[in-house]
Amino acid sequence: MQSGESEMVAVLGRRRVGKTFLIRSVFAEKIRFEITGLQNTPR
Repeated sequence: MQSGESEMVAVLGRRRVGKTFLIRSVFAEKIRFEITGLQNTPR
């Protein structure tokens, strides 16, 4: 947050443990772009 550059953070973990809530709570004022999704799911 102090670098002044664009950064990317990947947060991995079991589902339903609060990853999204944690990130949105900590970085609420800094998030400019967000992608969420599922990995390795059938189409």
